[in-house]
Amino acid sequence: MLENPANPDSVGKRLPRIPDLICSAGFDLNRSPLSGRITARYVSKAYTEDDNSDVESGVYGVYDPHFVVDLSLSCSITDRTSITLAVENLLNEEYYQHYKAPGRTIWMKLSREIR
Repeated sequence: MLENPANPDSVGKRLPRIPDLICSAGFDLNRSPLSGRITARYVSKAYTEDDNSDVESGVYGVYDPHFVVDLSLSCSITDRTSITLAVENLLNEEYYQHYKAPGRTIWMKLSREIR
């Protein structure tokens, strides 16, 4: 924050709810009939107060730093049908993004293309 007449204590501080660093990377592999994807992302801590005075973590209302990995695998059963299995938050990272973020989530999808 460069200037804030309403709250001079916030000058020189980080903007609230905006992390300093967001990084993501992914890798896709396609070998018919199989395909897969792995993605990873890191988000640094974000403050909620203008003066960056909040130092809590792991509680409601904060924006914790976190590293999350997602994985998905797909298989084409026919030229119009596929099945996908995915795991979000593979490492079951516990963190808050104002609210508690979901833990490991596993889902499956069966797709059929209609022509």
